[in-house]
Amino acid sequence: MNARRLKASAVLLSVVIVHALASQARAATNGAIIFACGNDIATVRADGTGKAVLVKNGKLPQWSPDGRRVAFVRTANGVPAVYLCSARGGNVRMLVDNASEPAWSPDGTTIAFERDLNIFTIGIDGTGLTALTSSWQNQQPAWSPDGAKIAFSRYENGPSGQNIYAMDADGANMTNVSQDDYDSYNPAWSPDGTRIVFEQTIGGIPAVYIMNADGSNEKLLHYGINPFNSDDGPVFSPDGRKILFADDHSDFKPIGIYQLYTMTPAGRKVHQLFKDSVPDMDPSWKAA
Repeated sequence: MNARRLKASAVLLSVVIVHALASQARAATNGAIIFACGNDIATVRADGTGKAVLVKNGKLPQWSPDGRRVAFVRTANGVPAVYLCSARGGNVRMLVDNASEPAWSPDGTTIAFERDLNIFTIGIDGTGLTALTSSWQNQQPAWSPDGAKIAFSRYENGPSGQNIYAMDADGANMTNVSQDDYDSYNPAWSPDGTRIVFEQTIGGIPAVYIMNADGSNEKLLHYGINPFNSDDGPVFSPDGRKILFADDHSDFKPIGIYQLYTMTPAGRKVHQLFKDSVPDMDPSWKAA
């Protein structure tokens, strides 16, 4: 009898845990968006209202997993460095110099970044600097939601140019994921880690694509509406139901004024988040 009760209790506990995890995934809601706004960093609500400048002189902002801090890049005398600040824009401090393209680890303790076209990691306390790659032309790191993998873009000689690779978080087991005949770069994971959204250049114009995390089932989601339009910086919303990206829908006047748009992961319901008079790029979306 005791054995039966223990077995029944174990089954019940498993059901409760699975239900709790599923409820937690469904409960993810979309909070504020941070992005490069001209030469500054700004935030806006998920519905496109309430735009406000957070930090002057910065680019490539990334929310921390808990939404309490921001990593971003600031350039001085031509040399970029990764900085950290609070979610309100205070307590700005340099984390590491000669560094760009920061990406938070899911536990919020480590930043992956690009330096001299290689991928490094460093603790947010400034310790533990580690090189993960040693060959040339590795950029744009993106940590998988479970922290096990880092996706990044890598340039190789030959017709394929850039491809999206993935490696273990310690730099081991590097694999070409996209294996495309076109330049593929700027990867971002879906919240459940099963898909990657990225840019691919077609006829010289960047477009938004999506694929499974293993590189299968690659699909075009969005392509510029005229030869001078291009897409940039796609990321998933925290609930996984939208993709946020920048696009130059300028209709030639003027070229280069990128604006933020959302669409579904199927490439439908393209919607401009808000209208701005300066370029808005490199978005990052945090959970509410």
